[in-house]
Amino acid sequence: MIFFVTLLGFMSSFVLTNYALPIQQTTFYQDQVKVYNTSEEDVWFMSREYDIFASITEHYEGIVDTTFSSESEDLLLNLIHLPTDYKRKILDAQAASLGLEEPLTDKQLLKMPTIIGKHVQAMNAKVYQSIENIITLHWHTIWNPRLLTRSTDQEELIMSFLSSFNGIVAKKLIEEIDSYELLEMVKMDLMNHCILDEGVVSVKSNTIQKKMAILYSTYDFLKNVSALQVDFLRQHVSELRTNLLMELHVQFMDFFTLVQSDILEQLSAYYDQ
Repeated sequence: MIFFVTLLGFMSSFVLTNYALPIQQTTFYQDQVKVYNTSEEDVWFMSREYDIFASITEHYEGIVDTTFSSESEDLLLNLIHLPTDYKRKILDAQAASLGLEEPLTDKQLLKMPTIIGKHVQAMNAKVYQSIENIITLHWHTIWNPRLLTRSTDQEELIMSFLSSFNGIVAKKLIEEIDSYELLEMVKMDLMNHCILDEGVVSVKSNTIQKKMAILYSTYDFLKNVSALQVDFLRQHVSELRTNLLMELHVQFMDFFTLVQSDILEQLSAYYDQ
């Protein structure tokens, strides 16, 4: 019951605050208008360029926010609803997969879900906060000023521009996920707690195969643990990567239509005035 209340309290904070991420203040447009003696026409084009920049940033932030919130919520809810006996076994198995040989003590077992939740949230925040920097870094390489002029190949220009960004952002976001090293961070944090609690921690060498073999041979254990894999943190990272890439792909055409409509509307208002 203590385990449930602790994790539920953390879960409530996790979901309600939606990472509690700060709203980043972009400097993109401010950098653009530092040019002296800027004409009214130049200001218009820079303003429209910034609008596109902001729309792209908002698009990717929305995808990451939604995807990561959903995946993280599923992970923690699965931990909450796992039967107590099997919860201990799945956490012991995860600890073994991380390289901790000794079974968790009751105190360590109580701390482990909070440690997992803390690092899942930190990874989510790291990835989210990298989005604007990724877009800013590659903007001037990919941006094409012809996007804001009327041309017969307008649709192709917009498609090429957004496709290039989608590929770059996808690659960089996956790199951000990998660079956090979620499993290693959880392992190190858990080891630190083990050292504080017991003064020593054993690290696995080749005995993990024996431990996992025992777990896999316990039919009732595997039968009842359907929502979580034995190495569920690795599974979480894998599903997060897969679902993020899928969402970037699935939502691309709607995003293209939105940006195209906005550009055409802005051009029409400017040239027809």
